[in-house]
Amino acid sequence: MLSKLTFSFDYFTPKCLTNKIGGENFTNKISEKEKGTFFAYILSTLKVYSNHTIVELGQQGVWYQVKREEPLKRIAEILQGLGYREEWINKIPQKYSFYKLKIDKRIRIFGYYSENSFHILFFDPHHLVEPDDKFGIDKKLTCAWCVKSCD
Repeated sequence: MLSKLTFSFDYFTPKCLTNKIGGENFTNKISEKEKGTFFAYILSTLKVYSNHTIVELGQQGVWYQVKREEPLKRIAEILQGLGYREEWINKIPQKYSFYKLKIDKRIRIFGYYSENSFHILFFDPHHLVEPDDKFGIDKKLTCAWCVKSCD
């Protein structure tokens, strides 16, 4: 029987990106109006998810293994932009697999799964790893990690 999922931030890098990744724009900055509630919303969702196994989350449609080549390339490029070493990035899919966790219709979290823990690597607050035209990006973005403006 599988245990309930735990979440780890051991390899998470709190850094903002606004780059061209694989020819597409990517940013993990958030709108200024959601800065005050962004982490509370994510943490409250993770609290709910921690009461489930990965099988249950998969059945609910919120837990997915990333298998397609294009999103895997974008994940690797995003991780490089965040400062992860290339050899470490290449080791993950060989030893584990990349997964995405759906927080809501737009927000995704990417990481890898090992020993019943989801190791969070980065947030995709605008659904840009696998771009979806349904979602726009607010014009006024800010870095979620800064207490004061750091842009």
